[in-house]
Amino acid sequence: MTFVAVSKPPMDQLQAVGTSATLVMASRGGRPVLTSGELTRTARAGSIDDATSFLASLTSGKYGAATPATRLSGALPMGITLSFRVTDPSSADVPHRRFAAIDLWRVASPAGGAEQLEVGLVIQDVPDNGARSSEHDEATDANTGGARETSQGDRDQFVFQQETAILNRPLGQGTDRSAVVLPFRLDGRTLVAVIEVSPGSHDPFHELVVTDTLRTVNRSAPQTQPLAASDGELAGLHAALRSLDRPGSSRPALVFVAVQTGAHVCEDLTLVADEATLVRLSKAVRAKAGSGTSLNKESLGFAMEVAAFDAMNDQLAAGKLAPELAAVLTLRAGEAGRHPDALSEVLRGATSTADLDSRLVAQNYIFLEDNSPASRVRAFDWLKERGRSPGGYDPLASSKIRRAALEKALAAPARPVQPGGGS
Repeated sequence: MTFVAVSKPPMDQLQAVGTSATLVMASRGGRPVLTSGELTRTARAGSIDDATSFLASLTSGKYGAATPATRLSGALPMGITLSFRVTDPSSADVPHRRFAAIDLWRVASPAGGAEQLEVGLVIQDVPDNGARSSEHDEATDANTGGARETSQGDRDQFVFQQETAILNRPLGQGTDRSAVVLPFRLDGRTLVAVIEVSPGSHDPFHELVVTDTLRTVNRSAPQTQPLAASDGELAGLHAALRSLDRPGSSRPALVFVAVQTGAHVCEDLTLVADEATLVRLSKAVRAKAGSGTSLNKESLGFAMEVAAFDAMNDQLAAGKLAPELAAVLTLRAGEAGRHPDALSEVLRGATSTADLDSRLVAQNYIFLEDNSPASRVRAFDWLKERGRSPGGYDPLASSKIRRAALEKALAAPARPVQPGGGS
């Protein structure tokens, strides 16, 4: 995502948002869903052939005075909203901040066709409904940086509103390039955004970005603990398991059961997996849960974790693991999650979630002695995040120093493993 503010935006090169928006929502007044936007009414959006050339034309002065380009990057796993926001710093002293944002969300096609990209254009500002004169607008904008302060008598009429317009774009196999003109002014210039969405790759930096995105989502989500196994809850688990075969129900049902049973790996996988992986995971969970009336939450949670690891490990061994799933494995299994044989060894013979966690710690300890510095660093970082790294160990030190630190750590009393691999 690259933002540039220009004084004369390229309105004629793009289409009006009103012709393609699937939904327009507002946060004030009695009309949460609008037939057309007030803040987003003059927005423009459309495809572009060459992002580099388009950005060069914006910053070259072709469209008037321009701010320097600001480029931001992020990962876009399935089921996660990626938001890019620009806030007006001059509105810091008013009750609400002026801001514009672009939210991106990947949507799997239920018919097996091309994925869809939902683009949300979000603006929080004071709508200009024509009740004031243009001279008054210009004067107040000049004095407040666009915050549009009003007199006490006008405050009920002119209040901040947040408005969102949603657009849909099909995603092909290559890079999708589009541009958006947001009717949001900064220092007298209009904000323009260039969006480039590329397929995931196994480039180490890309995997790091995806892993960091999932880690951020995990940390920001409420840390829900499994509830005590009441009759009502068991009935809810049974109902959720029965709904796994219904189209469109597998993802929410799996998330519900994973949260209730503490199956954090399965929860992460469910949130970002494609439809084919979801189908396989649902069948595996149903098979392991069985059809009996007795249902043990602990064993069900363990079965879900094993099913999730199995599904990802098979794809890893076949060289067909999507980058977002590779990020889940790295986040939850450390360096062991990058090696099919090592992960298979962890899963083989595991009897419970606690045993599975202990085996992952042991396997990452083995990688602390690996010949690859990168493997040692990843294993050490994973252990450190869980409070299990050996004291005095440096993954980039000499083999003699590393060995001494490991021997000392292995001789010390064992510490408990954080359930579910931590977050």
